[in-house]
Amino acid sequence: MRNVFGEKAGLVLFLLLTLLLFGLPIAVWLDLENLADANLRRQAADLNSMISSVRAYYTANVVNRVLASPGPTKVVHDYLDFPGAIPIPSTLSLELGKVIGEQQHNITYRFVSDYPFTNRAPHPMDKFETESLHSLRDHPDRALTATSSSIFTDRVRLIVPITMESACVNCHNSHPESPKRD
Repeated sequence: MRNVFGEKAGLVLFLLLTLLLFGLPIAVWLDLENLADANLRRQAADLNSMISSVRAYYTANVVNRVLASPGPTKVVHDYLDFPGAIPIPSTLSLELGKVIGEQQHNITYRFVSDYPFTNRAPHPMDKFETESLHSLRDHPDRALTATSSSIFTDRVRLIVPITMESACVNCHNSHPESPKRD
């Protein structure tokens, strides 16, 4: 009778050790997946913070100073058509996105709106972007993320609202090519 209990205990111990040995790599993989996801989210937030800081700096220290100057400099979306003109912050953001995409093939930065100036092509948006814009109108203080991964790549998408400074609002409210004036 004692031998039967000893064999059962040995079998249970063997099965438990086998389960642990097979479960350990799965637990490590899940932990690494979680760490990678958290790291990608942090990097996306850092990139957004960096670009938002550049745009805010540009608005406060370039655009506002030029607008306050009595000189002939213009702050316009089509600044390349006017000597001495500089781009408005949204044009700067659009162009930064192009530069980042050309230089960093693993990073995409898009500055999109469903109210682009009439001379600009509409931004092609997927379902996540469209739903995010609608959600941000109800909750403008949120940042939205979507993550996906495969065996070879991980992807994090971060969508944050842009709150316009007064100079930008004034431009949109008075510009003839602006489709939204409120």
